[in-house]
Amino acid sequence: MNNPHSPTGPAAGAPPRATVAVTMCLKPDWRKASFFVFLMVWLQLADIETYAFGKDIPGGTPPPLYDILGRLGIDAWSGSVLLMFPLYSLPPLKYVDLTRFPGLGISGLYLYLLSSLLFCAHDAGGHRLGKMWRWMAWAAPAIFYGFSLVIGGGFPLRTVQDIVFVISSAGGVGIAISLYLYLLVSIGWWAYLRVRHRWVR
Repeated sequence: MNNPHSPTGPAAGAPPRATVAVTMCLKPDWRKASFFVFLMVWLQLADIETYAFGKDIPGGTPPPLYDILGRLGIDAWSGSVLLMFPLYSLPPLKYVDLTRFPGLGISGLYLYLLSSLLFCAHDAGGHRLGKMWRWMAWAAPAIFYGFSLVIGGGFPLRTVQDIVFVISSAGGVGIAISLYLYLLVSIGWWAYLRVRHRWVR
């Protein structure tokens, strides 16, 4: 007869492992909360910059911070498009403004799930990658995109605003690409370690 408290069997009435894992993954902590706030601020700055696409429409007034972001040369919009692309690509949400209520709630839920999954994947497999590979996964896309803007695209670097634009644009695009890249690599590495451990046993 199985002992429900033995290491080989779950205790009676205990929740399934998958339920426990999902609950722990979604449980807030300072890392998830901090990254979530960063992503939400980024999304709102990008929304402010979208005024540029309709500023010639009569009667329009620029939102707060629009002029400041323009003077500083900050580009939050380019990276945000990639960041939110998986959500925007869902057919039911193609025509929903995800920067306004209730679309903002959908965006917030998505970004919190993304933040939670990122750190769960890091804890499960990403931290086991070599430090060099982690740095490459996070830095390579930003560096590549920055060089492509300056060299491939011929973007001038004559003023401080030009430099800020390239850095913020490359940083935003790089973070968005690196986030999903690191997420996939971490999950893949975790799955590989799980399979290898079973085969070794």
